[in-house]
Parts: sequence; C-alpha cells; structure tokens
Amino acid sequence: MTPKLPDVTPPDGYVYEWKRYSLHGVVDQGNLSRMRRSGWQAVPPQRHGITASECLNATVVGGLILMEKPAPDVLESMRADQRAADNQYNMFARRLSEATGDDIPEKHREHLVKLPSDT
Repeated sequence: MTPKLPDVTPPDGYVYEWKRYSLHGVVDQGNLSRMRRSGWQAVPPQRHGITASECLNATVVGGLILMEKPAPDVLESMRADQRAADNQYNMFARRLSEATGDDIPEKHREHLVKLPSDT
C-alpha cells in the first residue's frame, strides 16, 4: 500500500518536490547527494506540523523526501535542461540532414527525411 503524501504548500518563492529517499528500505545516499548539489534542501517537518523522528530533520514518507528549492533556481534549471535537449536534437537533425544514403544502413533508408537547411 502506498502511503498518502501530506498536502503541503511551499512558502512564496519556493518550489517543493518529492524526491527518492530510499528504495526497498535502503537510503539512496547518491541520489540525496545529487539533489543537495543541485540546490535542493530537505523541508523540516515542523514547518507543516508533520511528525518525524528526532534524528531526521526532514519530511520523509514512504521512501520519499520532501525537498525545496528557490523558484528562480528551478526555472533556470528547467531552462538549462531545455537548452541541452534542443542542442542535442539540433545536432542529431544536422547530422541526419547531412547524411547521404550511403551513410545510413539499408534498413533505415526508407525513414530518411531531408530537413530544411539552417540558412
């Protein structure tokens, strides 16, 4: 049975997300470290009146931890992710448009579509 996540609202200027805290009862330290390095911080349970163990100053429910990050930082991360995705797509599209029939395996040639040039 999946536990019900508390209905919580972040303070103005912040974004909340539930992140993986543990998997099959084992704390995922690597994921927690990545989240902290990317600016996410644990939300103290006292902020929303949630009971938690005294040794863990975080809101953890069923293997998930509630984390917060300033909204401008989240927006910038989303923009950076979109730029990376656009760059990857554009690189692949350029390579595909520059490919000749000889560069593409026979079984894939029927799917070759000539893209407009970037000019």
